[in-house]
Amino acid sequence: MKFNKPIFAMAAVISGSLASCGIASNPFTRHSSNGVSNSNTALESWLTPPSSESTNESRTGPGSKGGADNDIINIEVPFWCVNLAEMRMEAAYDAIASEYGDFGYKIYEGDIYGVRDSFDADIVIARNDTVRRYFEYGLIDYIDDRYSLDAINEQLKAALQFAMNDDGAIFAYPLSAYSSFALFYNKAYLTEDDVTDWASLLQKAESLDKKVYWQATNAWYGFPLLNAFGCESKWQIDLYGHATGYYDDVAQYGLHALRHFHDICQLSSLNYVDDASTAGDDAIAFVTGEWNMNVLSSKFGDDLVGTILPCLNGVQMNTFISSDYLAINSQSRHKDLANAIAWNLTNEPAQALYLKEHGVGNSFIPTVYSVRRDAEMSYPALGGLFAQQEQYWVNQGAYPGRWWDAMYDLLSGAINLPNPVTDEDIERLLQYYDAAIADMLN
Repeated sequence: MKFNKPIFAMAAVISGSLASCGIASNPFTRHSSNGVSNSNTALESWLTPPSSESTNESRTGPGSKGGADNDIINIEVPFWCVNLAEMRMEAAYDAIASEYGDFGYKIYEGDIYGVRDSFDADIVIARNDTVRRYFEYGLIDYIDDRYSLDAINEQLKAALQFAMNDDGAIFAYPLSAYSSFALFYNKAYLTEDDVTDWASLLQKAESLDKKVYWQATNAWYGFPLLNAFGCESKWQIDLYGHATGYYDDVAQYGLHALRHFHDICQLSSLNYVDDASTAGDDAIAFVTGEWNMNVLSSKFGDDLVGTILPCLNGVQMNTFISSDYLAINSQSRHKDLANAIAWNLTNEPAQALYLKEHGVGNSFIPTVYSVRRDAEMSYPALGGLFAQQEQYWVNQGAYPGRWWDAMYDLLSGAINLPNPVTDEDIERLLQYYDAAIADMLN
């Protein structure tokens, strides 16, 4: 059944029909919305230099430090990186201050989907889908020459692909690259054959009175399943993180995926609520990321194995990938110092610290090969997993915040449909989802 969509640009129809797997080119044209236009002059009143008084609520404790002159450097990082940034700044502060003098800083959680009403941090977080747009609008500057073009290997080029011009000029520091997830299981209970298919995995777990943990209603973990069945949801997001256009065909092509999804979620062996950190002793397998290796290793020990996600009714499930960057505000009054700080939050010692604290390099960031090598040596379950997953990667694009809620409602609604589920029930649910995302442009 086909539903009408507010296709934002004809390019969405023309550009290869929006391939159902892999990284697709952006089908959207640039659009003016919510007071933000393509003219840089229109941004001048909004782009004020960062002040020593941040309008964002800053963290206290280790994440804040007062300088001799009380001149504060404001540092935005993603939510998963706040503690790491605090630890790394404590470790690196003296070395930075010896070169630049004492300084104050505040570390706080930034918005990965768009800037706030003011762009007042000296160091800002940007996801792979936003970093180039920030640069094109003049919000961020080229970084200094800490990355020598001659020293950039193929792995580093891959991490920097979203933040590098054709001539090799770089405008952001890679913080994480190819953040993704996989299936990790206990080989004392499960064989390779058991984990190739969702039905066989869950049936085996049920026979053992064990649980498989997969936060299936979380769009991060759930939407790649719909994508594997041919569904696309691509959005244009303005600088504030607001939706200005989209292409979404989930209502057209999601029926079969949701039917199979509903069926496997009825098995009592699937826990689709808890994650690895809150799982019970009944765990036999997890869908989670490499960032949870300490937790996984403590549960499964030497019996821990990592592999690609299972198939569902013969369809191989995809996995989201994304990358995060730290960039320097083009209006910062402290660019040299900000560059030094950003470097110390993303360089090899910072990655090694993440390895020590979490048991793995930062989501397999390939910028520091030695850290990834150390992680694979520490955890044999990771050996070859990165290469295994690559063919099933789907680049996570930009989504408005309400999209995640709408996708949650769709996935959780599919699980809770009455048995036996009918096509009409699923189509009604898809229409609710379609109406919800259309409303996101208002």
